[in-house]
Amino acid sequence: TVDQPGPAQNIQANDALFSANTGVHNGQLYAVHSIEDMGLAAVRFMRTDVQTGTVLENSIIVDPMSRALTFPSIAVNEFDNVVIGVTGTSTTESASSYAMIGKTVGGITSFDVPMLLKAGTDEYVRLDSLGRNRWGDYSATTVDPADPSIFWTVQEFVHLANNAGTQVTELIVPQSNEARWANTVSNSPFDDPTMWQTSHGGLPQPLERLVFSRAPDPAGISMTIDFPIQPPGTYVYDSASIRQGDIR
Repeated sequence: TVDQPGPAQNIQANDALFSANTGVHNGQLYAVHSIEDMGLAAVRFMRTDVQTGTVLENSIIVDPMSRALTFPSIAVNEFDNVVIGVTGTSTTESASSYAMIGKTVGGITSFDVPMLLKAGTDEYVRLDSLGRNRWGDYSATTVDPADPSIFWTVQEFVHLANNAGTQVTELIVPQSNEARWANTVSNSPFDDPTMWQTSHGGLPQPLERLVFSRAPDPAGISMTIDFPIQPPGTYVYDSASIRQGDIR
């Protein structure tokens, strides 16, 4: 079990089974499951060669604030970015939604500290027929099929006393060669640097990938971008990805 604030019964953290989908990239299987480490619920991360079954990485992720982490799920994209979604809880924090962003570089996957996505608000007690205060099994993390730099993670949190809510979070992990359209206002000028999200700041640079992933209303309102008239060859980019809206 894992702690929650107050005198309420602890939350059942299930067992060490792999309860979430795994991710496969470049012939390698990425997987996570819950374990107990020094009396605290933690996440075991594993990366395995699919062909040989060789375990390439086997590490334990422990929260630096002594927060219990349970019911993890994982996804990996084509750029070796990894996202883990998880429930976090402690004696001072109701069950909340968290995510960790990592990257595999040189055969080693390193993760940032857990990032709060949605804070729990109260205690949670829902006993099953065996008297267990059940939680979880509802954790999913995936890569957006239209944009490999975007992850979606679906996690539980305590919405109201004794009621679980579902937090759906979009996590954008920009790449160094990407220029992302940041504005949602129609009739925006393409050559305005404030309209872009880039690692270097300012306008897209030659050979960068242009990503248009925003519209004022994804349900159908189009976004108009004013492209300036320039001599051929002035704007040369690697590619363009258009997720939402119409670009005219």
